[in-house]
Amino acid sequence: NTDPSVTRFFFIRHGQTDHNVKKILQGHLNTDLNSEGHQQAVKLAAALRSFPFERIYSSDLKRCQDTANTLANGLDSPQKIIFTPELRERHMGVIQGMHIDDAIAHGEKHGKHYREFGETTDEFTNRLSAYIETLKQDTKGLKNVAVVSHGGTIRAVLKLCGKTEGVVYNTSVTVIDLKDDKWDIRVVSNTDHLGAQLHVTDQRVR
Repeated sequence: NTDPSVTRFFFIRHGQTDHNVKKILQGHLNTDLNSEGHQQAVKLAAALRSFPFERIYSSDLKRCQDTANTLANGLDSPQKIIFTPELRERHMGVIQGMHIDDAIAHGEKHGKHYREFGETTDEFTNRLSAYIETLKQDTKGLKNVAVVSHGGTIRAVLKLCGKTEGVVYNTSVTVIDLKDDKWDIRVVSNTDHLGAQLHVTDQRVR
């Protein structure tokens, strides 16, 4: 983006983890990238190497930190990263660390949907909305900003922008422009840098 009236945000999901593959709910668990996740991050960095990012923000959880560091170190003009817990995935309470099927069964046993444990949808949305407002103020005058976060978080951002459906793959790039305080979704979950690689597509898994 070269338009000075537009701030273009590149929302990037972290690379793959073993929990992603095994369909274990992560939430705020501080999981590592697996070997595939590291490779995905390297491919992402190579694809975005020449992008003139002026700032990089990231969730402070390790799977995002490692993805963001790989991206930042691979840029032609390396950038420092601002890490924040505000970009974390939704906290999932007692079902964090459970297989998705076990979490569903646990919810049924207690008469609840599995997404009702931990941080509520409203609490998660309010946390994220407040941080997005802060982000908008902090990035005024910037043209290109990278934000490394989680699948559920990026889907929540898309929902705030009016899009309620969509799969967010590991290291996918979602591009949203901000102009005159209005959001314009340009690209959702682009994975061209991964070629024909297969992905974990179960969107119940966070």
